[in-house]
Parts: sequence; structure tokens; C-alpha cells
Amino acid sequence: MKKITIFFLLLVSTNSFAEIFTQTEEDSFGVQGSTDNVSVGKLDETLSISAFDEALGTLTGVTVTVFGQMDSTGYIENKSVASGYASVFLAFTQAWGVSTTFADDVVFEPAAFVPPIFEAESDLLGNSTLTGDQFQYEYHSTEQKYDIQVGVADFSAFTTGDDIDFTFGADMLTHHTITVLSGTGVYESAFQTGSWGKVKVVYEYTTGEVPEPSTIVILGLGVMGLFLNRKKRV
Repeated sequence: MKKITIFFLLLVSTNSFAEIFTQTEEDSFGVQGSTDNVSVGKLDETLSISAFDEALGTLTGVTVTVFGQMDSTGYIENKSVASGYASVFLAFTQAWGVSTTFADDVVFEPAAFVPPIFEAESDLLGNSTLTGDQFQYEYHSTEQKYDIQVGVADFSAFTTGDDIDFTFGADMLTHHTITVLSGTGVYESAFQTGSWGKVKVVYEYTTGEVPEPSTIVILGLGVMGLFLNRKKRV
């Protein structure tokens, strides 16, 4: 009779994991790149984001990103017979940025006359070559983007059930100058500035722990003995 005895060790470990879900909320104003969709004299636009619905699960992360863009266009036309010179500069008299209740203000551009955010001229200063023509200009800030850091201590601002407000503000100054080499002259100028803004909030949350069993089986941690019985021949 052959007898084989095998010892083995069965190790069972049970881990748990929490599946993470995301929900994105967005709000915006204006048309990106437009100079007249949301006119800027004094910019004062408020965007609202819906609070996290705690019925979905437990909030574990909040990512907030704010975007902004300014676009301006204009012209100065010398209608005089005499030649002239034209120039323009743009500056913020109130910082362009975003304010909210749970974080410090975001500043895209500070309030400052020097240096201006944009300046241009019809020709080199002193060269009066603008005669019966328009000096045209365009300014585009390009898209501004800023990530607002949200710590765990700030999660409560997103779970009150009330909307979270983000206020975009700015004061823009447009300064046109024309010099005509004559005691008599006529000129015309016009300009317009538009603004675009957006807020994007991504909520991360879990719906609870789900058991995930994992089993490690180690077979054959040694055969303790092998016994063979043989019949002896007589």
C-alpha cells in the first residue's frame, strides 16, 4: 500500500476598497474671444455652482478651477487734412480676478497703470504719419487659468446645500491719445471690451466600502513523509 501525506497551508486575506466616483459642475458667462458679449465697464459677474449632494456618498475631494479672458478692440481715425499720431493703452484700475467665500481671491491681473496690460501706437512717437486713415488695434489676454486649493477643512463650504458663488470683477481703463499737426482738426475713436469667465468644480466621493476577498494558496509546503510498503519476495 502506498501512502502519501501532504501538508499545505491555505492563507486567506480579505482586503477592502472604496470605489471613487466623480461629478463635474460648470458655469460660465460671456463668449470666449468676444469683445462685446459681456461688455466691460465695471465687470461684476457671479457664477454659481451647485453644492455636493451628500445623498450620493461621502465627499473625499474637491478640485476647483477658474478661467478668465479679456478681449478688446478699437480704432482712432484722423479725419483732419493734417497728419497726426495716435496711441492707446489699457490698464486695470481694479484688479481683474475672482472672489469666493472659502478661499483667498484669485488675481489674474493686478490694478496698475505701469506697466499697462496693453499699449500700441500708430507710428514711432514723433512720427505723425496718420492722415485720413484709421489706427486699429486688438488686445487678447489669452485664457487665464487658476486652480484653487481646497483642503479637507474647506469641504463644509460644498456640503451646506447652498450654491457656491464665484464673483468675477475688474475695472478697465482705455486711454486714447491723438496729436494733429494743425490748429484745426477732426478725429473719431471707438472701442469695446468683452470678458469671458468659467468655473469648473470636480467632486470626488465614495459610496462605501466593498469587500474584495483575495486568496493566496500555498500548496506543498513540504511533503512530510512518503511511506512505501513493499512485499518481500520469499
